[in-house]
Amino acid sequence: MNRLELLDSTRGRRIDVGQGLGIRHPVGSRPLPPTPTPRKFSDAISASWLAISTVLSHSALPPVEFLLGVPVAIAGTVFATTLRCLGSWLHRLTGTLIAGLKSTGSVGV
Repeated sequence: MNRLELLDSTRGRRIDVGQGLGIRHPVGSRPLPPTPTPRKFSDAISASWLAISTVLSHSALPPVEFLLGVPVAIAGTVFATTLRCLGSWLHRLTGTLIAGLKSTGSVGV
């Protein structure tokens, strides 16, 4: 099982389980819809970036902190102003590229 299949192996995100058990059942509301794969991919990118940023921010190197912060600021600005998720776009882009490579036989999968 590759990493993308692992991301898609669950119905929703881990936080959705907490919502389901802590809010949905006592209130009697409907379950959340399944989380699409592009959103799971974007969440994985965000979590990884946050972990890397946290570790490297303790390096006391201002250029490293700046280089890690600028992409976060750009992605946040793009999402806040256009409601377009760069992680989902990247997922679709890489999926299209991989599908193109598979159809030409360039990738042995």
